[in-house]
Amino acid sequence: MVDTSGSMHGQALDLTKLAVVSLINTLGENDFVAVAQYPGRQVTTDHTAKPHLLRDAVPEESKSNGTCFRSFVQATKRNKDRLFAQINDLSAYGIVNFYEAIDFAYSMFEEFYKAPVNNHGALCNSMIMIFTDGDVSDSMDETRQLIRTWRNRSALLDKIRIFTYSVGQHQNPTEPLLEVACSNRGYFAEIPAMGAVTSQVEVINLNADALRTILIAFMCALRLRHF
Repeated sequence: MVDTSGSMHGQALDLTKLAVVSLINTLGENDFVAVAQYPGRQVTTDHTAKPHLLRDAVPEESKSNGTCFRSFVQATKRNKDRLFAQINDLSAYGIVNFYEAIDFAYSMFEEFYKAPVNNHGALCNSMIMIFTDGDVSDSMDETRQLIRTWRNRSALLDKIRIFTYSVGQHQNPTEPLLEVACSNRGYFAEIPAMGAVTSQVEVINLNADALRTILIAFMCALRLRHF
């Protein structure tokens, strides 16, 4: 889930694009992936305000919104290249809505799990990864309840881990992002500059073994105690 609200312009969006591409590059053909943006509440009449999967760029004269993947897709080279092009075309606008981003992500997983079983990949790790520079503290009570509701819907949804990334230089509180990640068996990372992208992507290895999972949980506990 990529925050593309208005504050994510310039370096923050560039950092996010690089981090998302780096993460996708760690995937193999047995993995499935989807990339969505949450551009926030509508501030003009010419953009989609709700979270949605990324779209292909199309010639302006076609007057089309483009096409997008309808769900998770296998991480083949062809699909990765198409995602990279979509990511490169992202722009920032709107006012962020963290609650809607979480809700959309879980709904995509539920839809995917209901599809034919041969589309499920290995089902080893199911993860929501959120990139944002925003202050999400105002919606935390509703977000906590939303996550509990989704996790209670099925055993598969309960296994989903949430990783959160705070990108760019900003003064927004990061404690809510840390809480969401560590309360859902994930990890919180800060990416303040280009040099931090590689190291933070390496920390969150999508094929993490049990030892690394224990290490992430320990790091979360330490950071929560710090706050």
